[in-house]
Amino acid sequence: MTAKGRLGVRGFFVGELSSQLGRELTWFAIAVTFFRETGSVTRYALLTMCSELPIALFASWGGALVDRFGARPVLQLCNVVGGALSVLLAMAFASHRASPEMLYVAATILALNKASRAPATVASLVGLVGSGSFRRTHGAYSMGQGLTIVIVPLLGSKLIAATSPAFALSCDVVTYAVSAAILMFVRFGHRSEEAATSRRSLAQGLKAFAWLRQREGLLSALLLFSTISVLQGFVMVLVQPFALRRGDLAFLGILQTAAGVGYMAGSVLVAVGLAPKRNVVGLFVASLVLSVALGVTGTSSSRFLLACGAFVITMTFPFSLSCMQALFQSQAPPEVRGRAAALPVIVGTACGVLAYVMAGPLVDRVFEPPADHAVPWLASLVGVGPGRGIGFLFAALGVIALVVTSAFMTRRSLWRLESSPSLAPSS
Repeated sequence: MTAKGRLGVRGFFVGELSSQLGRELTWFAIAVTFFRETGSVTRYALLTMCSELPIALFASWGGALVDRFGARPVLQLCNVVGGALSVLLAMAFASHRASPEMLYVAATILALNKASRAPATVASLVGLVGSGSFRRTHGAYSMGQGLTIVIVPLLGSKLIAATSPAFALSCDVVTYAVSAAILMFVRFGHRSEEAATSRRSLAQGLKAFAWLRQREGLLSALLLFSTISVLQGFVMVLVQPFALRRGDLAFLGILQTAAGVGYMAGSVLVAVGLAPKRNVVGLFVASLVLSVALGVTGTSSSRFLLACGAFVITMTFPFSLSCMQALFQSQAPPEVRGRAAALPVIVGTACGVLAYVMAGPLVDRVFEPPADHAVPWLASLVGVGPGRGIGFLFAALGVIALVVTSAFMTRRSLWRLESSPSLAPSS
């Protein structure tokens, strides 16, 4: 890559990091204000669904927009929408007119914005560096996401405590403006003629699914990735009750810090080229590591081991996603590149939503009651007391991950996948 090309990639990273910071600060302000106003866990869960479900439903059409109009217009539109949403919310907060219903709508708009931005970002990275260097570049990009995971709760809480949600949202407008200004000067790759001249948005949104059905190996890889995503979704939704039942707020802070650092570590591993050369092997490694970490986290009583488990579990998040996106982009023809980038986003988000729906009933009705009543065989495995039922669920999920991964490792179509001709340009 030329010096000018490297400068373009770095500029793109800075712009996207600024946009991520604005998006996550907006969500943080929405979530904190909503829970303060309602105090309802059920309504908060509904708000979380509003922030996730539209991504699963509409990311494919976001990818179609990228294929038709190009990445730059879509990214700039997302910046405009994000900045406008922050301005409107800041005005509502300042005038004390931010109702829960308004925040439901705001969370949905933020999710739709992300549904378009996620495939645009992946397509931009492929256009900037080619599919051959995509995985390492995506790993470097994920480091920015990990940085926001660590920074936003600290920065957002300080801003809201010292000033107000309206001031925090005003800062978001600046981050979107910085991103829009930088993207004006980044040179993106060219779109295919077929995608650029397409007019049937509904049919084009579904074209990636038709293409996927013809690729048995990719479909198997996506099914394995969906298993990993469900397990990661369980961890994301249960980490707070698990920490609070096993300890206190200080312990929750330790686990969340360990999780954020783990996400950064996984991104660094991919960015510096320490991931397996074959993306399929990288998926297998991520799934096996996740299964072991879930087992250790579920059965351990040591706070140090629990923090290590949180570190390792979140380390698999960017690792598996980068391998999955690299696998898709190496196989996707240029005319469906944006929609191919949307498929892992759709599957990962949908599986996360599924885990959110299943986790509560499973813990409250199936796993926690035996742990609270000191069932002998369960006590010998995970102990007795609050949070032990969630630990048992983590251990069970680890066993499931091990079995499922072993089953997928016997599929020849997966091992032959990266031996098939690549349809995406490598440079």
